[in-house]
Amino acid sequence: MRQLEFHTLGPLEISVDGRACSPGGNTQRGLLAILLLNANQVVPVREIIDELWDEPPETALGQIQTRVWRLRVLLNGSGGKTDGSPLVTRPGGYMLRADQEALDFARFGAGVDSARAMLASGRVEAAVRVLEDALTLWRGPAFSDVDLATVRTAAATLEELRLAAIEEQVDAGLTLGRHRRLVPELQVLVERHPLNERLRGQLMLALYRSQRQAEALEIYRDGHRRLVELGVEPRAQLQDLHQAILTSAPQLDPPRTVPAPARPAPAPPSPQGRRELPPDLADFTGRADTIDALTRFLSGSAAHAGLAVAAITGRAGTGKTALAVHVAHLLADAFTDGQFFVDLRGLDRQPVAPATVLARLLHRLGVEDGDVPADEAERCALYRARMAGRRVLLVLDDIRGEAQIRPLLPAGYGSAVIVTSRRRVCGVPNARAFDLDVLAESEAVDLLSRAAGPERAAARADARRIADLCGRLPLALRVAGARLSGRPHWRLSRLADLLEHERGRLDALSAGGLKVRASLALSYESLDAPAARLFRLLGTLAAPTFAGWVAGPLLGETGAHPEELMETLAEARLIDVAGVEDCGTVRYRMHVLFRLYARERAEAEEPPGELDAALRRLAGRAVREGEEWV
Repeated sequence: MRQLEFHTLGPLEISVDGRACSPGGNTQRGLLAILLLNANQVVPVREIIDELWDEPPETALGQIQTRVWRLRVLLNGSGGKTDGSPLVTRPGGYMLRADQEALDFARFGAGVDSARAMLASGRVEAAVRVLEDALTLWRGPAFSDVDLATVRTAAATLEELRLAAIEEQVDAGLTLGRHRRLVPELQVLVERHPLNERLRGQLMLALYRSQRQAEALEIYRDGHRRLVELGVEPRAQLQDLHQAILTSAPQLDPPRTVPAPARPAPAPPSPQGRRELPPDLADFTGRADTIDALTRFLSGSAAHAGLAVAAITGRAGTGKTALAVHVAHLLADAFTDGQFFVDLRGLDRQPVAPATVLARLLHRLGVEDGDVPADEAERCALYRARMAGRRVLLVLDDIRGEAQIRPLLPAGYGSAVIVTSRRRVCGVPNARAFDLDVLAESEAVDLLSRAAGPERAAARADARRIADLCGRLPLALRVAGARLSGRPHWRLSRLADLLEHERGRLDALSAGGLKVRASLALSYESLDAPAARLFRLLGTLAAPTFAGWVAGPLLGETGAHPEELMETLAEARLIDVAGVEDCGTVRYRMHVLFRLYARERAEAEEPPGELDAALRRLAGRAVREGEEWV
């Protein structure tokens, strides 16, 4: 895999495996800048066109497609290849996948945040080193060779952050007694930013501590004159500093030593802990039996021999997070020492690391930043010690796997944990599975009616039709309800008619920030290439169920590997096991919306003629061996 880095803190530049290259002409640089500022998010084509041109030419779409192709070639190194590029096409737009480490502006922001935490905990020298490293990423003004309004706004924000980092670096240097070496740098900065009173005050203090009191006073007079010309007086802080210099106030003397931060005593369990749950859904519908089982299991956690862990699992769109939050709110009063919610982003390319979560949880439990151990094992030990004897409910949403959550599980009893995952959770002690499927028809109709508005509840036949076309998937029903809510003049039958058209159904299931397609894409994009190809080809099958052996002819492969890929898709919850025949053949099924998405990806990604060829291979195998696949 190629090592990509994007340099934006100066002229826009790409580094591929350590080799720097220019991203091209003005339009192509603008396109890349837009994608970088929205990294890992889909940018609609319409938005790109509006950003690049005040008056878009008729060829705007074609120009964007050409420049996307050129960027893909550039990102892949050379040779005209575009496969495997991090610049991917998504319905209606494009997305540039980029780790935070690949974006210099993201690394800069992370460095500044880290340094501020160090300063707050008294680790001044370490903070100065981190700020110095962060500031060396700058090669000039941000996005200096891109002239687009949105990019200029983002660049101005970055420049403000850069200046704030410089100011904090200077303050830290003054605290460390480095006033003499700071004077030349501050003179240049004040010349560049003559109205910046913080920099001017820092220069005055550095000069005073360097036995240059007269020059310090002159710097004040110059600033005062400039400000008065604009009709304002210096702020009180600068005036107070001026007066202190005139009187040689002892508080201006340089510090002799930098005091080490005091280590606070452990915070006792609070009588009323922090409540950090996301809002509950006011119209939460269905799952009554599951809610009852979850509340009984978790509310009895104090009596369990070990920690109670409820694992809510299910395919995309089944409402796992909504259920977890709903149950957590129902149980909030039973967990008086706090209710915490952590999104572990398990389906992202870089899920949240356990060490990062431990640091956040320790902070919530009263541990100062400077007292959080660097070692993950030590963080885990301190976390469990702080959790001992407390009644805390911890919701760990969207986990990648068991290894990600094991360090986050409290020891002993009293607390409880809810985890959500598309994959089934195995190997966690005391965990009980609560697997979600689609809603029952009556629950699906009720959810749609509540989301769309009670005045439409009378049209039950059309509501049942919409529910069936959504496969009774809660996310799809919520999206359908949101779309109806935003169009009060629509009858339910109008949306049902739209959903009848399979090729446009996923487009119709989009409202505001809710998109069924985007949810399905997260599971699909987590697959490796062979499993993803099998998923696409399965979308061409119209049968309600299919035997596991169909994987071989669809892929054009023999042996056990193709059927193992079926199990991979089942584990990813992209297909389900429908049953096992007497002869031992496993049969599978695919949810209707997943099938539509699979077919959509197949038509977009498979070579011409491959879908027909795959079906011919499947039919040939069935005829030769007399096997039934439907």
